[in-house]
Amino acid sequence: MKPGAIQLLSQGAIFSTWMYVVIVARNELLLDDTSIAFVAAAFAGTTFFSHYLFGRASDYYGRRIFLFIGLFASAVTFLLQIFMFDFWSFLFLRVLTGICIGIFPAALIAYVHESRRRLGGFSSFGAIGWLVGMVLSGIIAQFLFLRSVFILSSIMFIFAFLIALKLPVIKHKPIKVPLFPRKLLKKNLAVYLSVLIRHSGANLMWVFWPLYLQSLGANLLWIGLITAINAGAQAVVMYFIIDKIDCRRSIYIGLFLSGITFLSFAMAQDYKQLIPTQVLLGMSWSFMYVGSIIYLNKYNRARGTAIGLLTSMMNLSSIIGSISALFLITILDDYRLIIICAAVMAFFALIIFAVLIKNDENQLEIRV
Repeated sequence: MKPGAIQLLSQGAIFSTWMYVVIVARNELLLDDTSIAFVAAAFAGTTFFSHYLFGRASDYYGRRIFLFIGLFASAVTFLLQIFMFDFWSFLFLRVLTGICIGIFPAALIAYVHESRRRLGGFSSFGAIGWLVGMVLSGIIAQFLFLRSVFILSSIMFIFAFLIALKLPVIKHKPIKVPLFPRKLLKKNLAVYLSVLIRHSGANLMWVFWPLYLQSLGANLLWIGLITAINAGAQAVVMYFIIDKIDCRRSIYIGLFLSGITFLSFAMAQDYKQLIPTQVLLGMSWSFMYVGSIIYLNKYNRARGTAIGLLTSMMNLSSIIGSISALFLITILDDYRLIIICAAVMAFFALIIFAVLIKNDENQLEIRV
């Protein structure tokens, strides 16, 4: 399955550097929490626009061209991160990578749906890629040198690009979508708003997550392994369970489990206590994310735009989460209190989804 291999390699490439880039910024570039949070917000801002604009473009121009461009450009920019040496180079290269990784995901998901393949099974390859990427990067960072993770990610993108060149052409009818798709946003508001709120809360934690793990005693290898457990749980749930559950019910389950999981993080006294909660985290994300992309592909014709907007909402939540983390860390000065705030937001997202989806149920069969 070529799309699955591309998903595995590209997600492995992205997440192999996800946590270590923060550690590079702190330990090698000597940046403070404020600077790290600012760059995280800038990175999320560029990915927000990139996912939407290129997802929309793929509805008109087709899917494959954006896979080629996005995967090759990502291979180049991820490798360039080796050369970060101060705040400004860190900011520039993170913005550049943010643009590149937003070019291909919506096109790839839409391509899979139009190939009539299972989205749950396809998504599981992303989780496996995350697992492989985190384990390999943890080993490399611990036993070679920290910035070698950028070389690993670039190699994975190159292989994904080479596989994408072999994808069969699928007949595509151009779909024109307004620059501001008001109807599409309104139709899918239940999904977009609940994901935005839940993920904003999650990003309150993720900004400083590697530092939280280090405060609990985890070394670089354990940081990779703990996160890999999350990815392993995702792979199992996505491949064997998600496609058998109604997409709306799946989103309900994901939001509820997110709140429970975040609360459990705040209770940990040692990094090893986070191991079982990572399984729960993997389940919660799998139900929410795959349920959302199945919903959007099922009820929308402009799938590239719909998926691009979902990913944009996730990246907008990174901006909100990063800015909120910057604000809260100066007031609370405690990672645990920030995690509790994330749990509250997850439960609030569940309520929002329940209210909005009930009002939209009679409109679901109308395609935009």
